[in-house]
Amino acid sequence: MPEATQRVAPMAAPKTKPQPVAVVHDETKTENLEALAFKVPPSFRKRFRQRAVEADLKLNELLFEALDAWEEKKRKK
Repeated sequence: MPEATQRVAPMAAPKTKPQPVAVVHDETKTENLEALAFKVPPSFRKRFRQRAVEADLKLNELLFEALDAWEEKKRKK
């Protein structure tokens, strides 16, 4: 099976002049990252994205934290 490709919805033109955004250097390293693609149910995708927004995290940051928490939980058993 060929590699999955990213699909991006076209962005609507902004109705107002965009405001400048301050650049914040995140703690998560974004260099040397590789693509990870898999399919999930729409309800899971929606929940995952909502939790990332609520926590002010990028999707990959939430994924990193979720794996860390899962590994920590397994070590305690």
